Amino acid sequence: MEQFRYRTGVLVGPWRATREDAAADALRAGQASAPEGGGELRWRVDGTIERSSAEAPRGGDDIIGTARSGDPAG
Repeated sequence: MEQFRYRTGVLVGPWRATREDAAADALRAGQASAPEGGGELRWRVDGTIERSSAEAPRGGDDIIGTARSGDPAG
């Protein structure tokens, strides 16, 4: 089972069941913003959405969607 969370140099969110839930956490925490009309996150600080599999050993996390502040992440 995959889990997702956001990570910035300032904060790390809780593990969530979906990437969308992790992105919503980043938005609520003020670490990212979403452009009008939807689309990819725009990080206010360097940030990423991390992915982890329950079957993966510790340290087996994948980083997805890494972006610098102001750059969209996918």
